[in-house]
Amino acid sequence: MSASIPPVSGAPGKSDTLIFRSFNPELCEELRSWFTTPQQIVFWSGLKFGFPDSVIQFRAQLKLAQIPAYALLSEEENQLLGFGQMMYDNGRCHFVRVATNPTRRGQGYGKKLLACLLAQGQRKFNPQFFSLFVNQSNQVAINLYRAVGFKHTQYPGPMPNTQSWYLEKPAGSL
Repeated sequence: MSASIPPVSGAPGKSDTLIFRSFNPELCEELRSWFTTPQQIVFWSGLKFGFPDSVIQFRAQLKLAQIPAYALLSEEENQLLGFGQMMYDNGRCHFVRVATNPTRRGQGYGKKLLACLLAQGQRKFNPQFFSLFVNQSNQVAINLYRAVGFKHTQYPGPMPNTQSWYLEKPAGSL
């Protein structure tokens, strides 16, 4: 699965053709480089994801065989710009481990990544809702999720992490 998407303006005077496709495990080293401390890993992926000692351990913790993963790539620079995983649970397409390249934040790639993930989740699962957890102190991500229609709501069970909020968005509101 691979799709070209309209360019995003990055640096002034620069436009980048983007590719959204299934994540290639060979990009694990680049993705892992985005997180340099255990705190950054927990902030991104939650308490169950330990700080990996190696790319092999990082790859195993992503559970790529069980949880579909997707990448947003720069065609011109052959650079990983965004990453996200999704699973289907109880009528919901649930996003996990969504991130954008720290060197490229603030340039619209998060919004493009999220639009692609929502469209892929709709095609793959035809869910009633989209859902995700976000760290309560990650205001940039919260603002992005709210801008595309996610709302803070009660998690339908015991909260797995008290440092996170549970957000949902009806699937019909793409």
